This record gives sequence, structure tokens and C-alpha cells, in this order.
Amino acid sequence: MNEKRHRPGVLGPLILISIGVLLLLNQMGMLPGDFWWSLWRYWPVILILAGIEVLFGASGSRWLYLLGVLLAIAVLGGLIGYAILRGDSTAGVRPSADTETVSQALQDADRALVNLRMGAGEIRLGVIENSPNLAEGRVDYSKRSSKVVERFDLRSGRAEWTLSSGQGSSSMLAGEDLNERWDLKLSSRVPLEVDIEMGAGKVAANLKDVKASNVDIDLAVGDVTVTLPASAGTARLTVKMAVGEITIIAPAGVGLRVRPSKLLGSFEVSGLSMSQSGSYWVTDNYATAANKVDLRAELVIGSIKVR
Repeated sequence: MNEKRHRPGVLGPLILISIGVLLLLNQMGMLPGDFWWSLWRYWPVILILAGIEVLFGASGSRWLYLLGVLLAIAVLGGLIGYAILRGDSTAGVRPSADTETVSQALQDADRALVNLRMGAGEIRLGVIENSPNLAEGRVDYSKRSSKVVERFDLRSGRAEWTLSSGQGSSSMLAGEDLNERWDLKLSSRVPLEVDIEMGAGKVAANLKDVKASNVDIDLAVGDVTVTLPASAGTARLTVKMAVGEITIIAPAGVGLRVRPSKLLGSFEVSGLSMSQSGSYWVTDNYATAANKVDLRAELVIGSIKVR
């Protein structure tokens, strides 16, 4: 009787090996500053690799299977090589000061959307004390950063403020003087929506005193720490990450419902009384709390911590 032999999958091991090698090169300072942002733009290649694995893995031919492995390595290697070569370490050098102050008035807005777009670096968020501004703070540029770009629009009482890394900005995770840092404070006067997109780095958002009703954070590689709003009514928070750590801090009295999603990693709860209901983890006071947050945390590799 012929016995069908199981072909081991190659997609998962290839991705893990590639991530490990890239993180090692990054720590050694051997990657161009905008590498992570360039690489993350081509995430659909993962679907191509999955298709190659399914197509060639189902074949009974050992040679076709080996051809599929080589093709997957070639596609992944080509993408990484392109992202490295695409980076220009000399682009966007700022001859001016290394620090800039940013400020945006709230004007007549009764609600606002704040968009933050950074290639790599660190974003810190807090609350403005006694100010008519929607947002204010400081930008610390890296050695290769371009000037940030601000856009503001006000329509029918809704303000939209966007802060983006400049064209050609080049930052790296390794090396203290190569990171771009944004230390920003947001208004507590009006309800806010916050949308953060970053290639690699760190987000530390203390939203306890901010009326943030809707928060989206999309980060490829790094760490995210969010202190939830304490008086925003019913709020929603979504954090999506490929590799890293997500930490959520719930102020006293805030109800919390969490839907964690992870491929390889852990989910930990400490200091909160929570019970599992299907795919969700829910605090005991969620149903009766005046202020509550629905959290969706999606992670491929890493840890999700709630406390």
C-alpha cells in the first residue's frame, strides 16, 4: 500500500528566520533607515508565498516541492534585497535644528480626528493642560529626518489634523541618535479619533484624560503601550502588529472587553477581574460601567498584556 508522505510547511519557518536575521542586522545598524517602512508596504507578498506553499506542497513530486521552496526563498530574498537597496541613507538630511515645536489650534471644532504617520521611531501621547489647541508638542528629528508635514482641515465642526514624516525621512531602531521622536499632547475638550500608522518603533499613548472614542494603531514591528481613556463613554481601540508587545492599562472603574488574536505568543491579564466568554475576555463591571472600551488586539508574534 502506498503511504502519502507529509510535506512540512516552509512559509512559517522562512518568515521566522527572516525576521530574526533582519532584527539582528537592525541591531548592528546595517539596515537603511526607511527599511522597515519600505518592507511593510509589500506585505501582500505573504499571500504569494502562501500560494506557492499550497501549490507545490500539494504535489507528490519531491522535485516540485524543492522547486517551490527555492521559489519562495527567491521571492522573499528579492523583496528584502529590494527594500534594502531602495533605502537612501543620504536622503532627507536636515541642515536646520534637530528639534521643532508643532501646534494646531482647535478653532471652532466640536470633534476631531488626529492622524499620525511615522516611518520609524517613537510616538508619545498625553493630554494638553488648559490650552485652546487641538494638539501641541515637540518633534525630535533624527540625523537623516526630513521636516514633518502638517495638514489641517475643518468642516461642519469636525477638525482633521495630520502629522506625517517628511518625504525621504530615514530613521532606525538601533542607535539613540538615529530615532525620530514625537512628544505630543492632545486636547481633552472635545471627542477625538486617533489613527496611528508606523513601520517600526514604539508607541506610548496615555489617553486617560483624553476623550478618545475611537483609536486605531497599526505598527509592523515594535512595542505599543496604551492607557485607556477614563471618561470617554463607550470607546473602541484596535491595535494591529506583526511582531512585538502590546500592553493595555485600564484605569480604575473602566469596563473592558478584549478580543485578542495571536499566532505565536501569549495573552496575559494581571490586576483585573476578567472572565472569558467565547473569543472575548470581559471585566466583571463591563455591563454596568459608565465608561467602557472594546479592544481588539491582533498580533502575529509576541505578547498581549492587559492590566
